[in-house]
Amino acid sequence: MNSQITSIAEDGAGSLWVGTNGSGLFRYANHRWTSFTSQDGLSDDNINSIVEDREGNLWVGTVSGLDRFQNTAITTLTSKQDFSQTT
Repeated sequence: MNSQITSIAEDGAGSLWVGTNGSGLFRYANHRWTSFTSQDGLSDDNINSIVEDREGNLWVGTVSGLDRFQNTAITTLTSKQDFSQTT
């Protein structure tokens, strides 16, 4: 990994999540690293923040949007979406 680390978080299952500036998101679980980038559906490879909500979803703030990991499936939210209809 040749990018600067910008954020680190541990989820409720004990996985370590590492956000970078330019190389996307990395997860360390079960003694192995997995990476997630814009090619995998991440909104951007520049990660600003990582937080887990009380339901176990991992929220990743990037330069271009907000991504939700739910069982490692990525859902991307961007400023182009209308959030006024959400409750």
